[in-house]
Amino acid sequence: MSYDEQYRAKVDALGQVKVPKDVYWGAQAQRTLNNFNIAQKDLIFPQNFIRCLAIIKLSAVRANLKLNLIEPSVAHPIIQASQEIIDGKMDDQFPVPVFQTGSGTQLNMNINEVIANRANQLLGASLGSKHPVHPNDHVNKGQSSNDVIPAAMHMALYLEIHNQLEPALNFILETLTLLQERFSGLFKCGRTHLQDAAPISYAQEIEGWKGQLQLCFQAVKYSKTSLQSLALGGTAVGTGLNTHCSFAQLSCENISEVTKLKFYPSDNNFFSLSSHEPILQQSSNFKLIATSLHKIANDIRYLSSGPNAGIGELLLPVNEPGSSAIPGKVNPTQIEALTMIVSQVFGNDHCISFACSQGQLQLNAYKPVIIYNALQSCKLLAEGINSFTRHCLSGLQVNLDRSQSHLEQNLMLVTALVPAIGYDAAVKIAQYAHQHKLTIKQAAKALNIIQIDQFDSLLNLSKMINPCDK
Repeated sequence: MSYDEQYRAKVDALGQVKVPKDVYWGAQAQRTLNNFNIAQKDLIFPQNFIRCLAIIKLSAVRANLKLNLIEPSVAHPIIQASQEIIDGKMDDQFPVPVFQTGSGTQLNMNINEVIANRANQLLGASLGSKHPVHPNDHVNKGQSSNDVIPAAMHMALYLEIHNQLEPALNFILETLTLLQERFSGLFKCGRTHLQDAAPISYAQEIEGWKGQLQLCFQAVKYSKTSLQSLALGGTAVGTGLNTHCSFAQLSCENISEVTKLKFYPSDNNFFSLSSHEPILQQSSNFKLIATSLHKIANDIRYLSSGPNAGIGELLLPVNEPGSSAIPGKVNPTQIEALTMIVSQVFGNDHCISFACSQGQLQLNAYKPVIIYNALQSCKLLAEGINSFTRHCLSGLQVNLDRSQSHLEQNLMLVTALVPAIGYDAAVKIAQYAHQHKLTIKQAAKALNIIQIDQFDSLLNLSKMINPCDK
């Protein structure tokens, strides 16, 4: 096949451009590929975002059909083509990169062209004919890239949170509760400043982790509602020029029907086009989750260090060999993967924060990089939580011998004696025990500061970790 036989010549407002013969995109998407050769193989929009755009196109044409603004003979093939994209049948037709125009116009035109070409093909016309279905006049009717892209941004992130992140948070919280039950009645040495402190139960330590993640979950559930507001109907600058006054409401009703989730028109399109605080808010929540996960993962990293020369109070599941050079080594691989995800989420949040601060007059022109990073953070957190929970957290075991040994050697048990003998006398016992490598009980007996039966009563671990329980 000759070079010319591999391409079809397409004409747009700027003139002629050659498009591969067997693809569904058109001149504008091809110009994007020609002009933005920037990580085209590595940084393209995720399929869940493309599907949200297709849901918008399907919902929009149904709205226009109901408003008698488009002929049924044109609307129905657009609906079918949009549905094929939603079903994942045309995933390879959206190659435009993230780094393009800041409004996402090239991506909007990519999907307009694909739907129009597929619709025309269904009607028996050739690819690229723009007749009877036109990408702008019909597929994009009543819309602008400036309202379609932010609407898809909200939809995609809401769906990712609802379908992926929230179930992952539920999973880890349920697993932590199961661990509390498994470790019930087991005590350990508490630590502050990475130094020995008063005793604590394993269940109480896990309760602290749960509190962190419960706060994160509440923040996500509360703030995600702002993503249900869609910018449709704002068109180019928020005024709604060239769209029917009922278009936004009908489109959102159609979107809600398709997704089985509630979406509604924004009550302030000037805000929705020019600013992206709702997505920034979600990114802040992702950073909050990442911060909590890092603390939890690091706690387990420290407590499982060893097996013989570290703390070694927790035993990690043995998932794979840890070293190519040291035989028998087991490394905290799930912890390391999760904490690397944390660093990526922190970086994404920094990018999103800067990009969201750069709205200019009636438009924020950083939309593609904002949504790409937000969706990546959400996906990484959801999948990272699931992997960490399934392959690390759920398989944790307590090293009972090591925990008991550390408790017996813990000089800070002396804290329980302070109400009975005073702070200074307790210091003497702790210092004597440390100098002579004794337990607190052995030191107290040697110094004869307190009767042993009173000592035993005060150093009751169950009472020490729950002093208010009767």
